[in-house]
Amino acid sequence: MNASGSPTPCFYYVPAKYAISCIELLRIKVATIDKLNDPFDLRPVFIPKHSDASTFAKELTRDWRKMFAQKYGMVCMSSKLNDPVLWAHYADRHAGMVIEFIDFSEEEFVRVLYKDAPVPIPVEGIDSSAFEALFEKVITTKFTSWGYEEEVRCFVDLDECVLDGEFYFRKISANVIKHIFLGVRCSIDSGFLYRLLRQNSMPDVRVSRGRESSDKFTIEFDECAPD
Repeated sequence: MNASGSPTPCFYYVPAKYAISCIELLRIKVATIDKLNDPFDLRPVFIPKHSDASTFAKELTRDWRKMFAQKYGMVCMSSKLNDPVLWAHYADRHAGMVIEFIDFSEEEFVRVLYKDAPVPIPVEGIDSSAFEALFEKVITTKFTSWGYEEEVRCFVDLDECVLDGEFYFRKISANVIKHIFLGVRCSIDSGFLYRLLRQNSMPDVRVSRGRESSDKFTIEFDECAPD
């Protein structure tokens, strides 16, 4: 939920073939933490209170992310739709799609905060409630330059995911997909998508095609009529 209490928009940027796979197989790819784009993501800085704990603090800073990655993965989306940079970076240079999700899972999507420095955590003298509060900041903080993404994320237990080759997937239900947006260079026919959605028990999902704005650096969309 956002500050107003309404659901946070969740837009999933993806190449076209993976969007089709998501619809056909009703599953979404889970990002593993050891393969995230940003090596600083989910990495706190543990601060020693005494000099004799400095080595332990450095080892903990180095190894904490690895330990977390053994248990959890992430589903990463954005709260905005029409940014051409996001389409270029994550939707196959505008040839892909964006899937809008609603009520994706029981996990709460949280907004990422963008800061100039990682979250410091004292190694000693911190109680469990204070540590939990700092931990929440660690898993939702990224470097300022990533701010254009306006990322929303949720964490999933890898043991509850499906492993297909080297990739993890989270099963989804047919009623969590709200809208499919085609990139300005996407070659997929909207009629094909509507037929595919009906075949997979999603007759109410809408399809729109993107176009370049004539006077702004933004992507605008026109809804496609069902065939």
